[in-house]
Amino acid sequence: MGSGRQTPLQTVSRILRLAWESGVTQLDTAIAYGTAESALGEVGVRNWDVTTKLPELDLNRPLEGQVYRLIEGSLRRVRLDKFKCVLLHRPLQLMKPNGEQLYSALLKLRDDDICDSVGVSIYNPVELNLLSKKYPIGVVQGPLSVVDRRLADAGWTASCSTEFQARSVFLQGLLLRDSTARPPSFDRWAKELRPFDEWARGVGAGLAEACLGHVLSYPNVSRVVVGIESLEQLQSALRAASNPKRAPENIAIRDETFLDPRLWP
Repeated sequence: MGSGRQTPLQTVSRILRLAWESGVTQLDTAIAYGTAESALGEVGVRNWDVTTKLPELDLNRPLEGQVYRLIEGSLRRVRLDKFKCVLLHRPLQLMKPNGEQLYSALLKLRDDDICDSVGVSIYNPVELNLLSKKYPIGVVQGPLSVVDRRLADAGWTASCSTEFQARSVFLQGLLLRDSTARPPSFDRWAKELRPFDEWARGVGAGLAEACLGHVLSYPNVSRVVVGIESLEQLQSALRAASNPKRAPENIAIRDETFLDPRLWP
């Protein structure tokens, strides 16, 4: 359940039923994802392991109280007693004054059995390297795709001490668009995208499965987070899970301004 278009509850229920029957047992949401938490609570997810994410916090106010109020409200909406994992959506707040208090508040959530684990949701290896020098990071959720292999190249997908969860598999849907359907603002990366476009044409209609299968081919990736809005999308994801396959190395892109949607024109 993400922050995109609102999926009818009846469809959500059908998606969750098929996912559960297919062996999927974990869900990812966030306090900032609109009505997603309430929708999950209404459908009923008591048997699921649910991860949520804390939004940006006010570092000038007591942090433990903020964290607990937000998470307790989130639990009420999802109608659960505890979360599987709680992540920081703005983890660089840990590097600011009072960052240690924020980290302590996260650990207290875990110690009070309000969640099993805590961690960070990051955009790039620079953020993660900075954070890991100051804090032991137990869980990391970060971008990994056929074109974005920065975290894999930096060794984080093979770390034994950190659980790595992959997201941004489709780069906000851009990787699923035909090259002629991209906004003109992406023409500046036409050269970098050419190897990917040639590979995509060879994959054909199974592009979504191929992109997802690539990420699933990394053995130490514990979870792959994708937004599902229909049974067809779920079925496509399940097919990819049954046939993980690494995409060619030459389609990887190194340009940070392309890989980080925050930097797009």
